[in-house]
Amino acid sequence: LNDEGARMSFEDEIQAVRQKIDAIDQQLIDLLSDRFRCCLLVGELKKNYSEPVMQPSRVQEVITRAETAGAKSGMSPEFSGNVWKLIIAEACRMEEFQAVPAEATSAV
Repeated sequence: LNDEGARMSFEDEIQAVRQKIDAIDQQLIDLLSDRFRCCLLVGELKKNYSEPVMQPSRVQEVITRAETAGAKSGMSPEFSGNVWKLIIAEACRMEEFQAVPAEATSAV
C-alpha cells in the first residue's frame, strides 16, 4: 500500500525496493571508502615503523570475525570470508601503491 492507502502495482513496489537497494549500495561504497582511508593510514604507520604490509595473523583475525558475523546474520561464512578477502586484497594493494590522501590525514 502507498501513503494514501491504495494498492501499489508490481512495478511501483519493485521500484521502491530497488531504490532502497541502490541507497544501501551507496552506503556500502561510502563505508568501504572510509575503511580504505583508514587502511591507508595503517599503511603509513607500517611504513613509518618498518612493518610489513601483509600481516597474516591480523588478516586471519579479520576474516574469521567476518565469517562469524556473516553466519550470525544468515550469510554463509564462506561468502563473508570471501568478501573480506577481496576487501583485504584491495586494502593491501592500496597500501603498497598509494600515498595517504590529504583528507585522510586531516581527520586524525
